[in-house]
Amino acid sequence: MIDSLAPLQRHKLVLWMNHGILIRDVNLRRVYSLLGYSEAAARSALYSLTLGAIGLPRDAIEEFLRRNELREAFVSLFGRAEI
Repeated sequence: MIDSLAPLQRHKLVLWMNHGILIRDVNLRRVYSLLGYSEAAARSALYSLTLGAIGLPRDAIEEFLRRNELREAFVSLFGRAEI
């Protein structure tokens, strides 16, 4: 089982698979700002992937996928065994 509480305590913004996004900060205005930044970043990442951009360094994303057991999901979504 993956520990969910630790990331929620360490980070102000967590994208929680099958649940959605959780954002916390000192006031509601800052929460909305973080939401806006995260939406813009997600949109940019999606456009980048759609247009076939180069992407992240292989070693950085490989470690992330392995650590979070997401390699199979990545291959399923993007159709490539190599990253």
